[in-house]
Amino acid sequence: MYLTFSLVVIIQPYKIYAQDSYVIRGNTAVIKIVIPEHVRDYVRVISWHNGLNVITLGGKYTLMPSGDLVITNVNDDAAKATYYCTAVNILTGEKHFSNPAKLFLKGKDVLVELEVAHNANSELQVLPGMKRLIVSLLSP
Repeated sequence: MYLTFSLVVIIQPYKIYAQDSYVIRGNTAVIKIVIPEHVRDYVRVISWHNGLNVITLGGKYTLMPSGDLVITNVNDDAAKATYYCTAVNILTGEKHFSNPAKLFLKGKDVLVELEVAHNANSELQVLPGMKRLIVSLLSP
């Protein structure tokens, strides 16, 4: 006697979304992938792409278990690229591609503590009793 089992899979349409990331030059960026909750247990990110090229993982690039892409030591070249991922539904084998995501570089923010006052010649003077002022240094 043999028992026969059937597996029925109901296919619901879904889209995956890659989110843009804002990062300070030289730091680590994370491009998050948003997978709808109703398919999250069955969808796996299998690759990330930089333009038309598949990203080789290791070194600068790491794939997290969640499917997010981690990019270390972000520079201008990384910010010029467009990133998207390929995910597969492990039940149906169906592949989906995310929207393109970008990295946006910001300058390094430096905390400068000083109190300033204008004298008659419009020059700035540092005074005692420091106040905090955040200055954003823009790199060329």
